[in-house]
Amino acid sequence: MSSFYFAVSCIIVVIELHCGYELQYMGCYTDRNERALSAFHLKSSKMAVNYCIGLCILHGQPYAALEMGDECHCGLTYDKYGSSNKCSKQCSGNSQQTCGGNWALSVYSTFNRDGFLAAARFSSY
Repeated sequence: MSSFYFAVSCIIVVIELHCGYELQYMGCYTDRNERALSAFHLKSSKMAVNYCIGLCILHGQPYAALEMGDECHCGLTYDKYGSSNKCSKQCSGNSQQTCGGNWALSVYSTFNRDGFLAAARFSSY
């Protein structure tokens, strides 16, 4: 399974969000070993908010969460363990963005402003 994730991270370079998508930050939430968002996970040295949101959209998941600066988690719910105040790590792919923290998730909705799952398109170069 880890080789699949590696292949995906090598091929996918750019994500474009469409259909009126605006970032919807849900807040900072606690994570644990039994993940709060467990449908999909990817670790990347190029992690950024849009990158994670696009991955979760492509996997049909309503929530995207970033953790430890380089991890993306996708799932159906995000508040399994309650809120946190530890989201302070810079994203490995964009130092202007915050990507969670130690056992802390920066959570975003993947729905567009009309309440539908947003569309994403991957481009590579």
